[in-house]
Order: sequence, then C-alpha cells, then structure tokens
Amino acid sequence: MRLAPHHINAWRAIASWSLRAVSLALLVTGGYLILKRVILALAIGDLSLIYSVYEEVGEAHSFSRGVAMIAFGIPLGALAPGIAGWMISSPATSCPACGYEKVDTDRCPECGLPGFVSSGNSKPPP
Repeated sequence: MRLAPHHINAWRAIASWSLRAVSLALLVTGGYLILKRVILALAIGDLSLIYSVYEEVGEAHSFSRGVAMIAFGIPLGALAPGIAGWMISSPATSCPACGYEKVDTDRCPECGLPGFVSSGNSKPPP
C-alpha cells in the first residue's frame, strides 16, 4: 500500500501512539503483578514469597510475568517512533542507484537510471 507523502506523518503518529498505548498497558499490568506479590510478602513478613509459586491457588508466576511485561514494555515505549518509522516507510525521494536528490524526470539526471520517478510512483527499470 502506497501512502501519499502528506499522510505518512499522520499514520506514523497513529502507529507510534498505538505502540505506546500497548507499552503503557504492559507497564501497568506488570507493575500491578509485581506490587501484588511484594505487598503479600510484606504483609506476611516473609520476603521469599515474592518468588514463590503457588500453582494450586491460582498464583502462577505473577512476579515473573510482571518482570517480563516491564522488561518488554520499556523498550517498546522508548522505540515506538522508530518502529513506526520502520513500519510506515517514506516514498523514495532520491535515485536508488546514485542517491541524487530530487529526481523529477523519468530518468536520473546524474547517472541516467531509467524508469525512476521520485514522487513515490517508481516503476521498475525496463
């Protein structure tokens, strides 16, 4: 799917904020799972309960899941703009062969590569 150049930033913003929303959900959920186990351990007075697993009562690895969610959520939120830029690429504005900027014709004026138009409607060379 080709996007018009004036729509690229809008779509990148939507993708970036969506990734940040997922990151925030991971951070909040992971923080809750960790905090729940820490408060339980402090209330009972046994800090080893933070890492303990109680499969029978439904407390299965909540501390480990919380740490994993936070470990994934922080880089996802920090790298969201870069990931959005990678997901939604810009149309080519220079010649793919020599890098000459602003090619406006059907042929690159620098190296002569045929079949290239910089407006994003590039067609393969004949």
